[in-house]
Amino acid sequence: MADAESQGRPSPTTLGESQVNLSDDLLNGAEAIAEFIFGDPRKRRQVYHLAQTGCIPVFKLGATLCARRSTLIAFIEDKEIEATKEKG
Repeated sequence: MADAESQGRPSPTTLGESQVNLSDDLLNGAEAIAEFIFGDPRKRRQVYHLAQTGCIPVFKLGATLCARRSTLIAFIEDKEIEATKEKG
């Protein structure tokens, strides 16, 4: 998978000249990730399944599952591009 900058998107850590505030970009816990992706924090079990199978980019801070909003957005955009290429 190519990095965001090579695809013309800002990198996850910078947006133009300003730095992204990490606390604004960090999703802390499966419920927060589920709310961000699915709009429903009750889908946390689905997040755990996707994380365990390597289907979404997540990491652990201690025992807590975490993800970056910017990384998830870039990941989803890449999946959309792949799906469009497969259809066309």
